[in-house]
Amino acid sequence: MSIREPASVRALVTGSSSGIGEAIARRLLHDGWNVVGYDRAPPRIAAPNFEAVTVDLADAPALSKALAAERNIKAVVHAAGFMRVALLGELDLNQGADMWRLHVQAAALVADALAPRLPVGGRIVLIGSRTATGAAGRSQYAAT
Repeated sequence: MSIREPASVRALVTGSSSGIGEAIARRLLHDGWNVVGYDRAPPRIAAPNFEAVTVDLADAPALSKALAAERNIKAVVHAAGFMRVALLGELDLNQGADMWRLHVQAAALVADALAPRLPVGGRIVLIGSRTATGAAGRSQYAAT
């Protein structure tokens, strides 16, 4: 995605307020893209071609409403995520459900809403983790 895009075409990046999502958003901006960042946290990026949308990605109705308003999206990167750890026998079901809502439900909502509207050559990238192959204390995270 290093080609320069016309000003009307944008990339949507979730989790752009920190970590991998922020790095991806900054790289896209550097490469000439217009970027809309979806986050619960305040943006850390201040750039003329960056628009921050404050939305809780785990809130399905709020996310669906925000996605319905999007136009001219050519690329989507779902990078939002967090990890809670616990050993078997000590798992917190609420934390597991919270990770599922962000990692799986939000990814499905974003892809379902935007894939049909992407132009030819559009892309969707869903960031995963090597932890999916298994790691002690990370069963719920790996599952999501």
